[in-house]
Amino acid sequence: MSKKKKQKEKQQKKSFREQKLPGWMEDAEVLDIHRKAPMIRTISEVVYSQIIGKREARQLRMTVLIPDTGAAKPAVLFFPGGGWLGAAKDRFAENRWALAEAGFVVATAEYRTIPAGFPAQVVDGKTALRFLRAHAADFEIDTDRIGVMGNSAGGWLAEMVALSTHTREWTSAEWGDESEAVSACCALHPVSNLIGIGEGLDPDAVAAHDSESSPEALLVNGVSFTGRGDGPIASVPEKAEAASPAGLLIRKPADVKAPPFLLIHGTADRMVSPAQSAHMAELLKEATEEDFGTEFLDYKLAVKVVEGMDSAIAHIQQYGSKHSECIVTEDKGHADWFCREVDAACVYVNAPTSFTDGAQFGLGAEIGISTQKLHARGPMALEEITTYKWIIEGEGQIRK
Repeated sequence: MSKKKKQKEKQQKKSFREQKLPGWMEDAEVLDIHRKAPMIRTISEVVYSQIIGKREARQLRMTVLIPDTGAAKPAVLFFPGGGWLGAAKDRFAENRWALAEAGFVVATAEYRTIPAGFPAQVVDGKTALRFLRAHAADFEIDTDRIGVMGNSAGGWLAEMVALSTHTREWTSAEWGDESEAVSACCALHPVSNLIGIGEGLDPDAVAAHDSESSPEALLVNGVSFTGRGDGPIASVPEKAEAASPAGLLIRKPADVKAPPFLLIHGTADRMVSPAQSAHMAELLKEATEEDFGTEFLDYKLAVKVVEGMDSAIAHIQQYGSKHSECIVTEDKGHADWFCREVDAACVYVNAPTSFTDGAQFGLGAEIGISTQKLHARGPMALEEITTYKWIIEGEGQIRK
């Protein structure tokens, strides 16, 4: 033992002797223990919502873990999964405890499950979020840093809460003055689209998800006690989209930004297809400068929201191919402006660019299309130096 260490131990023994601690003995060994993680305080059975309906009256509860670090802390609102058939708030303890040891306040909330249909779960999740903000001082929470997290069906709920902060459609009266803003969303093997949960899985799993008695079908269509429901989830695509995070992301207003997302999904998942997270990641990806000039050769779009006609035309002039451009509008002035200013071989008004075809234009079999201005060689007269610009006006027709 080094001289410095012996001296330190001697000072500690002297300190203990002077304090006259219970059980102290002169020959006791002094152990110098340093905790790497903070002490965690647990508050159980916290009631965050009172549900009173025609056929039920119940309390919704959460468990809150608070690390003893003193200052206001970032918080994670965790939604446990259970296939919409259960939402036990005390499961997944290792995940929640690890977050608390890392310095996060962790609140795990139960929520209504089947037979309670959509959107009861989202109403509960948003209520839990507002409850935490209303009691931020009690739980030592920094209200500017509250994220949502969940696994499987709980991941679905975390995504739904994170992507619906711009609407109060699913907001109950409880803690109604509080913000529903979310700083981040972490979803573990989540359901992001109620249609296609079994994509690429084994035939039995696909058949289970395609059944009218699948949890996702019961969530959206409700429970039928006659044994005859409204069919599988794929038979009600509009309802499925409205109850899916992917649908919310597609329909959200252009000026509303999604919070940062972390999607974690194992390739060996046999209950929720990993394709769910892959598709969601594509939807969350924001277009870049490179995307605007790319021809994807797929059912994909790179979309930019602009302030007006000038900005739209400038964007087209910069990134367009000068092949075919289109405007959809009821304003004739805007249509004329677009046709006059846009430099392209074919300019469409209220008709799709798929009509750009020699046969469709009555020219016979198409040999090719030129997006250049001049290409004639040899002796030229007026016809050879004429540049053509086709203007096609429609009323919403499509090419079959």
